[in-house]
This record gives sequence, structure tokens and C-alpha cells, in this order.
Amino acid sequence: MKRLLLTCLFSTTILAAQAQFAQIVGLGVAAGVNATRQQGNYVTKVTYRGQVISQKRTPPGKLPKKGGPEIAQLEAMLQQCYSTLLADDVTPLVPTDRYQAFTSARQQLQAMRSPWDVSAYEEEMSFYRVEDNNRRYRREAQAWQLREQQRADSLTAVARRQQAIVDSSTAVAQAKRMQAVADSTEQAARVGLSPSVAPAHAATAALKAPAKKTAVKAKGPTGPQRVLLRQR
Repeated sequence: MKRLLLTCLFSTTILAAQAQFAQIVGLGVAAGVNATRQQGNYVTKVTYRGQVISQKRTPPGKLPKKGGPEIAQLEAMLQQCYSTLLADDVTPLVPTDRYQAFTSARQQLQAMRSPWDVSAYEEEMSFYRVEDNNRRYRREAQAWQLREQQRADSLTAVARRQQAIVDSSTAVAQAKRMQAVADSTEQAARVGLSPSVAPAHAATAALKAPAKKTAVKAKGPTGPQRVLLRQR
């Protein structure tokens, strides 16, 4: 009787231990599946100017058979956007044709009822479209600055041309004055006067020059008479 009781008790203990072991194994398998599923998302975080971008890139050979080509197309287009993002600050990231192709591939994948998670793709594309708006504003600002610089350069060029005209007129007038002084000096040297008194001598000579006499016939009370007029 005691043996029977001991046997039953031993069997019950073994069954309980097996059940507990099975539960532990089940939890371990479940945890392993979750961990694999988390690793299988293939999502990484990258930072661009303080902003975090979620990128999903599937390694070769890990794409599902159902919707694999569409998934590869989505990731390829997103990678092109990311490469453009790092290249400069103004080039558009999502041209119209690229966004249309992205939307078409995503719709095809949804039509297949693929269980593949595309939320990371949509989030990354949304980031690029917002950045595209920022780049458009930067391009407009740069274009405005270029126009203003060209306008300022044009005004500067006009001012320089006007100044050159003024300088040329001034130079011509100065050259004429110098030529007049040279001519006066040369004339004074010919008549033996000091250059400083040449202009005064010319004025005095003009005053002392003999007046010309002109005879004019006038009718007087006793008949025609000759009248002499003096002219300077």
C-alpha cells in the first residue's frame, strides 16, 4: 500500500515537473519568436541634423516571395532619396515621377494582402517630402539673394560708367585750360613779355589799338557832306 502511494506521488511529481518544463520551454520559444520578429524588422535609426529617420532595409535573400519585387522597389527609391539628402541642401528629394512610382508599388503590395510591414517606408517618405518643402524655400531664398546681388552689381556698374564720363569731361576741360595757358605762354614769349603779364598785355594792346576811320556820306542842310566815324 505504501509502495502504491509512493509510486502515485512520484508520478504526480514527474508530471508536474514536465508541465512546468513545458511551460518554461513554451515561454522561451515565444520569447525567441518575439526577439526574432524584432530583429526581422530590419529597421535602423539614422540622424540628420538632429532629426531621427527610421529606415527599413532588407538584406539580400530575406525578402518574402509574396511582394518581394515591390518591397525591393520601395527600398531602392527610398535609398535614392537618402543619397540625395546627403549630397547637398537644395536638390529635390522626391521628384513627381519618383513619388508616383513609390505610391504605385505600395498600392500593389497592399493589393496582394502582404503581411509585410510598410509603416517604416511611409514614415521615411513623409520625412523626405517635408524636407523637400524646406529645400524649396532655401532655393527660393538663394534665387532672391542672387537677383539682389545682380541688381546691386548692375547699379554699381552704372555708377562707375557715370563716374568715368564725369572724369573724362573733367580731364578734357583741364586739358583745354592747360593748352590755353601753353598758347598764352608761347605768344608772350614771341613778343618778349613775361608769361604772367601776357593776358594783361593782350588787353592793353587791344585798348591802345588805333581806331579805324570810316567815311560816311550824310545829307546836310547845304548839301551832301562826308562824316568820319571812328571804330574800335
